[in-house]
Amino acid sequence: MEENQPITKMCPVTTEQMTEAFQKLYERISEKLPLSFSGDSSGITLKQCEGGVYADIPLTQQEMSGKFLDEIEEKLDLNVLYAIRTDRGQHYEAMAYSKPYEGELYVIFLESYQHGIINSMRLLLYDSFEPMFTQIKQNLTELENRKGEVMEREEAEVVYANFF
Repeated sequence: MEENQPITKMCPVTTEQMTEAFQKLYERISEKLPLSFSGDSSGITLKQCEGGVYADIPLTQQEMSGKFLDEIEEKLDLNVLYAIRTDRGQHYEAMAYSKPYEGELYVIFLESYQHGIINSMRLLLYDSFEPMFTQIKQNLTELENRKGEVMEREEAEVVYANFF
């Protein structure tokens, strides 16, 4: 599969329903965050992952990580699982997830190696509850062994309450 293939020409294992769901989600994100996203998904390539699809989505402008995380949390009504800084603040990583209900099963990853300057985000859209929950649980577990300044972290009990 070519790296810059348009969203409408997917790998055969990516279902049309997932492509349509991704396009609708991207349109909604673009409407809520018009300064950060163009709304044009034609240059975005979907790739298959376990339980769904993902894409790296470029921002229309650079954003500062903390501010951008707060903005997506508020405007997209997401839960922030964690935000962590390592390497004396040079590396920043964060994960936020949708409130799990049918049709809104997605996770957003932010990462920067430029002292918190974000140029893109990774959006994972899941086709069912289980792989999303497994991913979140895995990331929460791995966070226990990470070194660095944990700037934000959701407790496991809160995560479980959001799913059950």
